Amino acid sequence: MKLICKQKYEEVKFRHIINHWDIHMYGTCYYNDELCYFISDMDAMYEGNEVYCEIYKLTLIEKIKCEVGRKLFEWFVGYHSTIKNGKYIHDTFYYRKPQWLFKMLCEFYYKSKVNKLFKVK
Repeated sequence: MKLICKQKYEEVKFRHIINHWDIHMYGTCYYNDELCYFISDMDAMYEGNEVYCEIYKLTLIEKIKCEVGRKLFEWFVGYHSTIKNGKYIHDTFYYRKPQWLFKMLCEFYYKSKVNKLFKVK
């Protein structure tokens, strides 16, 4: 990945949030209508400063890994961290029906190495 720029947190067009803690920490976003990777500056948030995100250019292979990882997360865990047209597809986590199946899939996703196979960074 190659650093493209730093952008204000509020101006980033988020696509898929891989990790969230008070703010979106890292995941994918769109920059100039291209799928990119972002990492937020958590230290700035805790210091009370304006938060910026580093935007990284992805190679074709990295883009494919990110999209496959996003799709697997949606199938196994849910849609609550995917953003489409500036809005969450579902803004809260819930178990889909049948609940026993999705609990099992969610547990499998986090206990197995499935979620680690498609990490970019």
